[in-house]
Amino acid sequence: MSSPTNSLTEASVRSWGEGLSEESELLEFKAADAFGASRRDRKPNGWTQMQERAKDVAAFANSRGGLIVLGVNDVAASSSVSEEGRLQPLDPDRIDAAIEQYRKDVSAYAQPIPLFDLFTVPVANGGSYVVVVVPPSVQAPHRVCPRAERSGWWSPTV
Repeated sequence: MSSPTNSLTEASVRSWGEGLSEESELLEFKAADAFGASRRDRKPNGWTQMQERAKDVAAFANSRGGLIVLGVNDVAASSSVSEEGRLQPLDPDRIDAAIEQYRKDVSAYAQPIPLFDLFTVPVANGGSYVVVVVPPSVQAPHRVCPRAERSGWWSPTV
């Protein structure tokens, strides 16, 4: 039996990025610059990039699961970007380190740690998209801790 990730190709990612005008409850897009952004910078919503990664994975794990596609700009977040401009594959020299950091960020901030995996989707003219696959979780609910907990468990501070 083949895994659904075996069918992830550049063409499938391009069709999502070019054909879908908005994200859905099962699909989310993240710009390439967000993947490599300073992890400690706070977004307008107050979350750090590290917490945002954990939040995205936890949200899908708490629901029906979903895909996060890194390297495709969200239309709602960048309405001035053309459909073709939405597709921004990640730098091939930084992908391995960035994937490792993504895993660490989710593991440090999401409790309990949801199951998820990341797959690269190579692009013919260089770079790759990264697809984060998050199945629905039997351990739900997952939450995002206000600070990283390296011990593997989380308890609120008194």
